[in-house]
Amino acid sequence: MTNYFNHLGGGTLCPGCAGTRPMVYALTVNAQKVLRLLQGYDYNAVSRLKIDDELSRELDLCMNGYLKHLLEKNIKSAAWLDTLRDQRMTLKQ
Repeated sequence: MTNYFNHLGGGTLCPGCAGTRPMVYALTVNAQKVLRLLQGYDYNAVSRLKIDDELSRELDLCMNGYLKHLLEKNIKSAAWLDTLRDQRMTLKQ
């Protein structure tokens, strides 16, 4: 069963609720697990996670959108980090 994330709805939604909300993003099981860890564990536990590039992009999309919603504006440092990540990915290729 795929769950979804909705900034306006405050987080994870089941498939039934996702169909009734605007701006809903599919959320993989691994992304849900990482978000759950971030919510309830200390830095030492979270720092040991191995996150691949695809999962990292999914988490970035989810968290950046959520922070933008909460703060009601874009986060300049997040855009700067996106630029650095894009440059790093270009160099890896």
